[in-house]
Amino acid sequence: MYYSFIRYADERNALTHYLTQDGITERPSFQLVGLPDFLEFAMRNPKVGLLRGLRLILSVFARAQKAFARSMESVISIHIKELCEWASNCDNEFLFDSTCFSLSVTDRSRIGGAYLAGGPDK
Repeated sequence: MYYSFIRYADERNALTHYLTQDGITERPSFQLVGLPDFLEFAMRNPKVGLLRGLRLILSVFARAQKAFARSMESVISIHIKELCEWASNCDNEFLFDSTCFSLSVTDRSRIGGAYLAGGPDK
């Protein structure tokens, strides 16, 4: 699955861009708290897989970029615990492909902010 993702240059380049933002030359950058767990759960779930997982992560990054485009924070942390659970427990690839999520502020006092990427909207 990972090698099939490599074929999609636009997705690969966008994901590389988000993962390599440093919060200095371009603000904000995004830290996905729980990303290693999410990727592991996605890979272990035969209905999800790495390709679908990477595409959902790309969607999280893209939505965060739009939502916080005017932020002057260096780093914005996005907690993806619910998405980890969804990647682990989803039993239908079509549902996973159409996952809806929301971003919400959970801690305005913390430097860098902390934002939550919720699980699938019901």
